[in-house]
Amino acid sequence: MEALAFTELEQCVATALVRLMDGDGLARVTHEDLAVEIGSAREAVSRLLSTMAKQGILAMSRGRVQVLRRAALQRLADEE
Repeated sequence: MEALAFTELEQCVATALVRLMDGDGLARVTHEDLAVEIGSAREAVSRLLSTMAKQGILAMSRGRVQVLRRAALQRLADEE
């Protein structure tokens, strides 16, 4: 059940990032703002973003998420 919830969270976060990022793959958003937008806890979003960063999908800095692998992020957003 936890894996299913994590996958749903992945899809929500990925979808939001795809929508929020600019042409250079930069999303100017805090973990808190992203969590509020998708209706999740900041801690859960932060854990997921850290996992995605370790996978090389994105890089994070204060108030910014830089998408490094757009195709991978889009695949997560498109999962059903």
